[in-house]
Amino acid sequence: MRIVNGKSVLKAGLAVLGCASFMVFAVGCSTDAPVAPGTMSNSTENAFKAAAFADSIMRAAGPSGLAAGSDLDYLKDSEYYLCDAATKTKIDAAGGELKIQLDNDEIFFVVPAGALNTEVEIEIVGFKFRTPYGDVWIYGCGPDGLEFSVPMWVDHPIDKQDGEAAALIYIDEEHQNIQLELEQVAPAQDGKVLFNIHHFSKYAIS
Repeated sequence: MRIVNGKSVLKAGLAVLGCASFMVFAVGCSTDAPVAPGTMSNSTENAFKAAAFADSIMRAAGPSGLAAGSDLDYLKDSEYYLCDAATKTKIDAAGGELKIQLDNDEIFFVVPAGALNTEVEIEIVGFKFRTPYGDVWIYGCGPDGLEFSVPMWVDHPIDKQDGEAAALIYIDEEHQNIQLELEQVAPAQDGKVLFNIHHFSKYAIS
């Protein structure tokens, strides 16, 4: 095992359509919330696999893997695809929230007061997949690279028992092979999980 920049990293060499073998290069992580004993290893590894599996399908659909420039018909023909949705709104220093609905679940992206210094049009594009490793949600958050002075947070439904670990995974698209970094692990509670996001990019939740 090795730790890269203090984060767990998984690299996946993927076939064109995503039938892949997975290699976990590091399994240690720094968490912002406690993880139930005995759940972190298996749950986190499956989250990595689900994210890589779904992202490979998205990359095959188009250069960005998101709605813009992608072949949504290809995604919707996949047996693993469940649904997609998008929302956008302008948020300023006073803060605000965006709501997106995927597969009858409502997901809230909350920007607290003081997180932004000026008005920004924020867009969230979301996809849900049911993979052999479990359900996974993939989000493209824009503008890409936007940083928050105060972290925004995501109130996300999750089909896990109380205390079971859920993972927020950063998808690094700068590499030819998919590279995933574990951003945060948090315990499920009452069918939901809360994550902090410090900057916008492409993320998976599983």
